[in-house]
Amino acid sequence: MLRSDEIVTGVLRHGDYDTVLFGNVDILPAKNVAVGVEYKQGVDAGGSAAGQIQNSDYWDGHVAWFVTDKLSLVAAYVDTGDAGRGFSDLGVGGGLVLSAQYAF
Repeated sequence: MLRSDEIVTGVLRHGDYDTVLFGNVDILPAKNVAVGVEYKQGVDAGGSAAGQIQNSDYWDGHVAWFVTDKLSLVAAYVDTGDAGRGFSDLGVGGGLVLSAQYAF
């Protein structure tokens, strides 16, 4: 559980605080690979002139490859809920995310 006031993971703005469920599980099938899932319950961000604002729940499945001590590559499928459904259930959609990080 965590306390959050973000609306669409902070993309739109912040509102009233709410306690939400959050969890992440990863397994390491090899010393340089991680495979996992993550889930976060949507925040009930309170009322507005347009009505009650509720973030969609979001989840992702991801694979990380730690190529070297300094280079990591990550591929994830992320679903943050449907975009454009109005203030009653906010999300920014879903799709594939690819990431590369190099530490100097």
